[in-house]
Amino acid sequence: MPKCHEKGFAVSKGKNCARGRTACRQGFSLIEMLVTIAIIALLIAVGLAVGREIQQSSRRQLTRTELKNLAAALSEVQRRCGRTPATPDDFLATYQRLHAYQVAGGAWRMRPNLLTQWPAGQSVVGPIPMPGGATMPAITQVNDAFGNPIVYVAAVGQYPRAPYAPCFVSAGPDGILNTPDDQHSYDP
Repeated sequence: MPKCHEKGFAVSKGKNCARGRTACRQGFSLIEMLVTIAIIALLIAVGLAVGREIQQSSRRQLTRTELKNLAAALSEVQRRCGRTPATPDDFLATYQRLHAYQVAGGAWRMRPNLLTQWPAGQSVVGPIPMPGGATMPAITQVNDAFGNPIVYVAAVGQYPRAPYAPCFVSAGPDGILNTPDDQHSYDP
């Protein structure tokens, strides 16, 4: 038995078969290597496409949840203050003032609320005015899961695709308002 059989290699008989010689074939042919590389590349491409779609779907769901939370916060402002905020700044400041308290020394702090639980990196923090001329660091802008600012629509007609007001609107994955991928706080 040839040495290559002892090592577990396949034996192929080539042109030298007539003289009783056997040739040991070790490794893969170029075609086998190219087919393997093509299959791996195809699997990677499919995996990336599926992963991208899953990521977009989770971002859409997170944005939908954020819009519902903002709608709940708006309902709380309307219920507790008896009015509808006119601007996004008015809404954010009023809501956060409802959850603020003053500590010794006159500094203001915030109780946990929907905005303090906002996902990291999806909000802008700045000062908001407090009673007595003081300011408090608070959220001054909220962004959706795609990184776009969430728009507050205070009145019907202010935003063409929002038949209800007040509401919140996300520009969606494309980042452009007034397109079919927009999400609204009143969407089911």
